[in-house]
Amino acid sequence: MTKLLLTLIATTTLCLGADPFPGTWKRNVAKSQSTLGAVSEQTNIVEAIPGGYLLKFIVPGGTTLEQQYILDDKPHTLNGKGVVTTTSGADTRVAKRLNDHAYEMKFLRQGKVVATSRTELPKDGKTETVTIDGVNPAGEKFHILWFDEKQ
Repeated sequence: MTKLLLTLIATTTLCLGADPFPGTWKRNVAKSQSTLGAVSEQTNIVEAIPGGYLLKFIVPGGTTLEQQYILDDKPHTLNGKGVVTTTSGADTRVAKRLNDHAYEMKFLRQGKVVATSRTELPKDGKTETVTIDGVNPAGEKFHILWFDEKQ
């Protein structure tokens, strides 16, 4: 019976696979684009936490910004001043997992969606595409497409 249980656990773990998002990701500036101007180098460290991820964004000069993404499809007050938050003026974020290789975030300002971000990984988990579309407080649209590579 114990042998059967261990086999079942091992098989289930292999079938489910490991979460592909945690790890260190480096921005591929040459492939990335933004209507907000030049895309700068950035390294992202993603750690799994209960219900989501803790992200550490490291930009040139060593500045680090930390944000928690809780993927429960509920509103969470934003903690930090990321480029999307600053550009859109968002005060709240709602994040949800779409499938094993994608999650989506909606950024809200006073209850209204002002930006949407979708993060996707191919099955090999070696690259990450982040697509962001939004509008700033003046009503001007912006679009960001980031390509990150797992280190």
